Amino acid sequence: MIYSNRYSLVERGAVILVMVFTLLTIGIAVGLPFTPFAYGTEDLLSGFGFQIPAGALGIAIAMFGLTGVGANEIMAYTYWCAEKGYARWVGPPDGSDEWVRRANGWIKVMYKDAYLAWGVYTISTLAFFLMGAAVLHPQGLVPEGNEMI
Repeated sequence: MIYSNRYSLVERGAVILVMVFTLLTIGIAVGLPFTPFAYGTEDLLSGFGFQIPAGALGIAIAMFGLTGVGANEIMAYTYWCAEKGYARWVGPPDGSDEWVRRANGWIKVMYKDAYLAWGVYTISTLAFFLMGAAVLHPQGLVPEGNEMI
């Protein structure tokens, strides 16, 4: 892959994997009401209550931070932007109005990309939370240590 210099293979593969993973995750979460681990509207509404056990706020914030906004993703995104040619099409900063227009156009593309990624991460994370609550809570299971793996 590196020898052929075909980034598009990686990009297409990653897009397909993310789409399949996201759709399967959402499909499982939506399909749980038709299983022995069914949940209802009342369960969903009670789950949106802000109830964090004493001393667990730091852990809750840390877990939220693991939803795809870490340093690795930020670092990889700059390489992705370079591979996509965002800066290449803007041209050298000559201070012209045309350059500013091109730069602002690509910045808008990056904003859309960031919002789309944020949406996918949020929906996938909510689906995982829903699956965990629907399956683990009724059984009284609280994974600890490496059990979660």
